[in-house]
Amino acid sequence: MEKEIRKEIANVLIIFISVFLIAFGLKFKPSLRFVEFIIALILPALIILKFGEVFSKTEVLASIFVTGLIVNTLIGIIILQTRDIRTGMFLLSLMPLTLVFIPSVFATSLLLRYNASRKEAFAFYVWFLVSVGLAILFLLPTGHVRTTTIQPKNSIYPLISFYIALTAIPSVLCYIYKHVKTFLIFLPMPLLLGYALLYLLG
Repeated sequence: MEKEIRKEIANVLIIFISVFLIAFGLKFKPSLRFVEFIIALILPALIILKFGEVFSKTEVLASIFVTGLIVNTLIGIIILQTRDIRTGMFLLSLMPLTLVFIPSVFATSLLLRYNASRKEAFAFYVWFLVSVGLAILFLLPTGHVRTTTIQPKNSIYPLISFYIALTAIPSVLCYIYKHVKTFLIFLPMPLLLGYALLYLLG
């Protein structure tokens, strides 16, 4: 069993690195920052796959969701209150982590709870990240997104709504997967996220 887990982890690393190398294309030049970026993306997936039984427990799932809600609320409040530009920029740089990775960890753990294989869970994890990127690209032509982050202006409610949408939509798809047992159910996720964010930012 341990050998199988190590083999799956190795496959995960190979696939993940290959996908990003292809995505960046021939113009991409590997650097130390790229390696750090890959590790930052892979680490949550590896932890979830290795400790899937723990992450899929109800109390752990609830704690992940609540933690993300609290963290994003606090970040929004601090950004609205702070006058220090450096502090504000630092917190804004954390938003992709708190708004995207926490929902990805939650949804991937939920999928494992519904008896998905490790390969399916990893594929879902990658597809979730890709879907968020495609959803943001979907919003660009509309003029609703001018930066790569969702910034709270006069209220933290859009930030909280953004977090809840990124958690709820993939979770609903995971629940449907529980009954239909086909990974194809996740294909429309970029479109669903795009329209949801368009509605929230409109």
